[in-house]
Amino acid sequence: MLGERWALLIVRDLLPGPRRFGELFDGLPGISTDLLTARLRSLEEIGAIERRDLGRARAYALTEDGEALRPVVETLASWGSRLLPDPGGAEHRLDHRWALASMTAGYRGGLADGDYGIEVGGDALTIVIADDRARLVAGPAGDEPQLELRFATPAEFFGRAATAQTADVVAERRFFTALPLPGRSPADGAAG
Repeated sequence: MLGERWALLIVRDLLPGPRRFGELFDGLPGISTDLLTARLRSLEEIGAIERRDLGRARAYALTEDGEALRPVVETLASWGSRLLPDPGGAEHRLDHRWALASMTAGYRGGLADGDYGIEVGGDALTIVIADDRARLVAGPAGDEPQLELRFATPAEFFGRAATAQTADVVAERRFFTALPLPGRSPADGAAG
């Protein structure tokens, strides 16, 4: 089942946290609604995901068994990130969530433990650093984040991740050196 087309991509998109059907569909360009429904059903049947009620919405989330796939997905993301096109290239179609998942998988160390908030076009995510490991989770950072970065658009995120230019250049440069943009070395990500 996990070898079927789209299955691991669905797991990858659920690693940060629960997502509604429409969010999964929007994040997987090229998948049909029928195929997404079939893959979600198969992943439920093997116990990798479950449906959850989130207030007025229903969402899909990883189960404990699904969460056990994190190292597999992160290793594949880290390996594949070196094959991605340049973020400025015409063929570039990387989603910011995919990039952040690859960035956490390729974490190089050197950041203080704590929450690092990232907001891209209103989509709040947090990279949690603990015990020299990075993990991407859905939602805003805690009360006292180590760093908060806000990007109006995905294009701004990819542009700044490639050049590290903000008001706090040192902190952002350190962040993007420890968590380089997929397809770039830490030196490329920190160049300004």
